Amino acid sequence: MSSFGNLTIGAVGAAGAAFAWGAKIFYADQLDNPVNTDWIVNALAPAASDSMNAALTVRLFDDAVEEGVGFILAIPSGATNMKLRFKSRAEVVPGAARTVGVKLYYRQIPDDAAVSATWAGANDGSKILADIDIPANVNFQYSSQTLVLVADFTPDLLAAKTYQFELTRVNPTAGTELVDDWALLEVQVEFS
Repeated sequence: MSSFGNLTIGAVGAAGAAFAWGAKIFYADQLDNPVNTDWIVNALAPAASDSMNAALTVRLFDDAVEEGVGFILAIPSGATNMKLRFKSRAEVVPGAARTVGVKLYYRQIPDDAAVSATWAGANDGSKILADIDIPANVNFQYSSQTLVLVADFTPDLLAAKTYQFELTRVNPTAGTELVDDWALLEVQVEFS
């Protein structure tokens, strides 16, 4: 078994089938800051001390303006799925259950070629993710979504390639939008 940072690559099974890759974890203070025009959304979800526990750093996403954070990942050779996990909460107790919309922008960092100024994807260079459910409290919530690399993205995300991603908060596709900030503690990305 090989390890690269906090990414662990397991051995091939007896049938030579699936690999199991460990999760890459991005804590709030480790996410990139979209603060220039090379980002598709040049608006930062700022890092701040968590209002409920100042020992934690979170990213605060406004409900009125699309703000984001970024990260870079190499997709392992042989991967077909991408699982995203979020640990997040409402900054202010909502009066009832609410939802948060999230969007994932992406662009490839190619071998021996310039990084494109265009972010690939459907229409505006993005993938709308499933809404995140927020109950009527300010406790951290764990949510996840699994996406197929060659079916859920347009154009496809390709194994053995490196991508830059920007995660932003947008209006939810269903439910009632969370009013006020959405506090993001952690993003995990796992490939299978």
